[in-house]
Amino acid sequence: MLGIIYPFLVGIIVGIIAQRESQAGHYQFILSTVPSRTHIYIGELCFLLINSLLFYTLAVGSFALMFPFTSISGYVQVIGLLLLSSTHIYQIHFLCAFIFGKSASMGLGIAGSLLSAIMLTGLGDVCWQYIPWAWSVRFMDFWLLATTNKDAYLQSCSTFYVGIIINIVAILVLFAVSIMWIRLWDGGKEND
Repeated sequence: MLGIIYPFLVGIIVGIIAQRESQAGHYQFILSTVPSRTHIYIGELCFLLINSLLFYTLAVGSFALMFPFTSISGYVQVIGLLLLSSTHIYQIHFLCAFIFGKSASMGLGIAGSLLSAIMLTGLGDVCWQYIPWAWSVRFMDFWLLATTNKDAYLQSCSTFYVGIIINIVAILVLFAVSIMWIRLWDGGKEND
């Protein structure tokens, strides 16, 4: 369930951050620090990821207290997979919000939530590795399968590893694109 609602929440949060920067002087804080725009982007991304880690820890910890399903290390794995699968969502929404505005980020969040729900069905069995919003829900499916039915997991673990590799490559590519973009960016669009 976290993987379905999270893209929508990210769309709202990142959209609000972009709107805040726009209203506080039309992005002058970011634009006026020319030598360290990269540091500002990395700082914003780290801030969002730390908050994401706290959110996931609270959500998974609450679940673990109510339903002691597995060991603490299992829940740490869940938090790690959720954080890994949400990093690229922040990067995509950051670019979308600062280029197109808050509404575009929120719209993308709604579309991402719908896509992640659809990817849980049979429609996502073939193509989920290539849909960024599907990674968190599918990673949780594979983690649950690995803890409850090892034989079924071993038969399908190759698709899990392909998804992990594509996820990591996407994070690195999006990070490089974001760094290049923030260095050349001259201000956001006032679309909201």
